[in-house]
Amino acid sequence: MLTITGGKYVRRKIESPRGNTVRPTPSMVRGAVFDVAAHLMGEPFAAFLDCFAGSGIMGIEALSRGAESVVFVENFRSACQVIEKNLDSVMEAPQAVLLKKDARKALPFLAKEGMEFDGIYMDPPYREVAMRDEMIERIAALHLLRAGGVLMVEYQTRFASPPQVVPGLSLLSSRKWGETMVNFYGNEDSGVPGIL
Repeated sequence: MLTITGGKYVRRKIESPRGNTVRPTPSMVRGAVFDVAAHLMGEPFAAFLDCFAGSGIMGIEALSRGAESVVFVENFRSACQVIEKNLDSVMEAPQAVLLKKDARKALPFLAKEGMEFDGIYMDPPYREVAMRDEMIERIAALHLLRAGGVLMVEYQTRFASPPQVVPGLSLLSSRKWGETMVNFYGNEDSGVPGIL
């Protein structure tokens, strides 16, 4: 079981998929990530994208902390079932959309639908370094991040870091919690101050 770390559902328990296909972000990291993002943005997320959603914990944390809408992108059937159950348990289904697609296919679909987000959390498999870096570039190229928004990319220290230079994005901050790292990016010239 996972515990929501902040907002109106603080301390609420939600489920995580069984097996090793999903690796939930630790609670200490989740709380700290939202604190850093709040410092960068100065306001709650309005539209949030939880990419490689797994249990949906990051998107549900965003809803708990005031997000108006969340899109969850997940490809594994068992994980999708858990996300649906977790959303039912917090009664946020009307504010949430679960996109059952491979993340690489989901990004152009979201762009075609005209969707933009002021918060994007991406937690791909740590070993898939090339795919992770390609997706960061595609998020920028498809203009999925609103001006003033924050893209957060989780990775681990034993694998290669995401790029510091991405066309259209600026690296605002890079934070480390144990073996877990998160890079925070904003749009170039978005006016969001970095806290490297």
